[in-house]
Amino acid sequence: MSRRATLKVISRAGTPTLYVRGTIGGISIFQSTGTDDAALAEQYRVKLADQLYKEALHGPAPEKAPDRTFSEAVVSYLQAERRSPNTASFVRKLVLHFGDRPLPEVTQAAVDEAAAAILRSSASGATKLRQVVTPIRAILRHAVSRGMLTATPAIATPRVAKVRREFLRPSEAIALVHAASVELRPLLVFAIATGARPAEYLDLQWRDVDLRGRRARLLMKGGATRNVDLCEAAVQALKATRHRVGPVFRSRRGERYQDTGRSSGGQFKVAWAGACHRAALPGEVKTYRRARGPAYERFSPDHPPYVMRHTWASWHYAIHKDLVLLEQEGAWEGPAMVRVYAHLMPAVYRQEAVDFLGGQIDFRFGEEPIDLRFCAIAVQQKRR
Repeated sequence: MSRRATLKVISRAGTPTLYVRGTIGGISIFQSTGTDDAALAEQYRVKLADQLYKEALHGPAPEKAPDRTFSEAVVSYLQAERRSPNTASFVRKLVLHFGDRPLPEVTQAAVDEAAAAILRSSASGATKLRQVVTPIRAILRHAVSRGMLTATPAIATPRVAKVRREFLRPSEAIALVHAASVELRPLLVFAIATGARPAEYLDLQWRDVDLRGRRARLLMKGGATRNVDLCEAAVQALKATRHRVGPVFRSRRGERYQDTGRSSGGQFKVAWAGACHRAALPGEVKTYRRARGPAYERFSPDHPPYVMRHTWASWHYAIHKDLVLLEQEGAWEGPAMVRVYAHLMPAVYRQEAVDFLGGQIDFRFGEEPIDLRFCAIAVQQKRR
């Protein structure tokens, strides 16, 4: 059966559009090429002839199954395992943006479009990576593993500026604890004394604490757990709490503190800012405007709560001089993550850190917070 001899490009009176006419496999063909260009019309004829010839020999090609959608992949992704509140929040915004868009259409251009629509124009590369690129990559990898997508597209990693690691000197850590509210004080001491991540100490339950054995089991990201040995300061902090059932650390109203990573903030974010302000730690008073109601001012500290983990790591190396031990006890994924802490804190502060972790400091559990902004101690700290 000849493919070329059976179809011809023809013209019709009254129209410049060219047509294809002929017979293949006993089927009469008469179709518009949609163009008046002879070269394009010939390309159309060759392609059509090839398609019809194959169908005449092998039958029509089976209908392609419709592409799975982004929202379907998200449902499967969230049902596969427990996701963190932050991840769920980021994914929700992505679903609102992509909706039922077919998965093959979630390309680099679509990711850039999503970032521009979801984030502020001033968002950093780190924010774009955390809230858009990383969740999309995870969803697409999950879709491939479930047969919903054939392959993950190449999505570029945004350029992320190098972050300067900050830590608190022992005097600053003590000032922070003394300036914190009664309920927050044990949480701060525990975080600084163990290096636990915010989600780990906020999720800590009393059933996972062994005061006599001086050990706590922390819930990590993804559902894994790790054990941490409790130094004297951590033990004192746990003994100073008012409850022995349920969440270990609670707000003034007896409720679990909210994770500061959530967009809504919560009691911990406000309590942290207040403690940093009273402790004369760096920051600035910013004006916030509500959609309804008058604007208000609030202190915005330079240090996020994660600085307590950096503080513990800096102290740990200053005391032990062992990067391998620091990597193991801090549950980092590799030595490159901990090298940054090797030379953060000068050796002159080593004994003060030992005293803090050894419980030699009066943390004043149960006492009202002290405002150090107008004390001589605060002035000395600022001059250092």
